[in-house]
Amino acid sequence: MVTACQLKLMKLKLMTINNKLISIDKRYKLTSKDIEEMNVLRGQGKTLEDLSKNFKVSQATVLYWTDKKQRKKQRLKNAKRRKKGLELKKSIEKDTEKRKLRWSVVPQNMWVNRYHSAKGEKRSKRHKIIGVSVSIVKKHKHKFNSPNSKIKLD
Repeated sequence: MVTACQLKLMKLKLMTINNKLISIDKRYKLTSKDIEEMNVLRGQGKTLEDLSKNFKVSQATVLYWTDKKQRKKQRLKNAKRRKKGLELKKSIEKDTEKRKLRWSVVPQNMWVNRYHSAKGEKRSKRHKIIGVSVSIVKKHKHKFNSPNSKIKLD
């Protein structure tokens, strides 16, 4: 006989399979449904090793998503790694050079970069991008977007 908890887990697993099939963002190995299921199983006493094998991720990843203290500790550690001062300045210069090189190869990338930059401004809203109204660029931005090379389309 199937318990209510097992039924819930089976539903979560089916939804997870569907989510993975349509998932676009390949940076994350786990979906939100996976994390919910992982927390339920961890609450039932499953070990880190069992969960890591089941979800095909490292034990550190399981610990990160199932332990709030560990997640806070890891986020603080990551914050310390962020670039500062001269290192940040060099990184910005390097990124600017790469961007200009991409613009020379594919000029439409310039419009995409500048549109997203204008869209992300916090202090004031920009009305024009290189003399062209932001609303016009927004209307035509789909023409500038190129497919993400990290995502394989079937």
